[in-house]
Amino acid sequence: MVLSDGTQRENQTLLRSELTHLKRLSRRLSRRQMGSRRWYRAKDRLANFQARIANRRADYLHKTTTEIAGAYAVVGLEDLNVAGMLRNRHLALSLSDAAFGEIRRQLEYKCAARGGQLVVVSRFFPSSRRCSVCGERYAELKLADREWVCPTCGALNQRDANAARNIELEVVRLLSETPVVASAG
Repeated sequence: MVLSDGTQRENQTLLRSELTHLKRLSRRLSRRQMGSRRWYRAKDRLANFQARIANRRADYLHKTTTEIAGAYAVVGLEDLNVAGMLRNRHLALSLSDAAFGEIRRQLEYKCAARGGQLVVVSRFFPSSRRCSVCGERYAELKLADREWVCPTCGALNQRDANAARNIELEVVRLLSETPVVASAG
């Protein structure tokens, strides 16, 4: 996670780091006679392990989203096609481990509770491909390219930081277009 002010939050790979242990516990459960005492014991160990991973993920997400919602009055977020991205078998584990949907859900209610505003930018907005300095669109950008030089202005753009700045600019543009509704009291 990269914020437009340059702050970076490391993605915790809780499931990926514990995958070998999870496989071992699952294998141990499958080798037991169903209904036996050892089967119930193995089942409980697997359930406790999965609950611990889920609790660690929830703790990290709550701390991160609370910090973001408390620090910023307006939070801009890119609307991602998470279901489509999960179909890529090379990225699916990392994407599901990042819990994009849960981050968005928590930011929605935490921003609303603190009087902030969450603005969701369209998934078709070219946040990574557009240079945040000059606005030129770089069409040849591949997913593997983490840094690229703008052919127009020569600015060195890091993919995630550039996307965060572009999302910030788009949120400002969207908020300036939104008509202000006056309430009579």
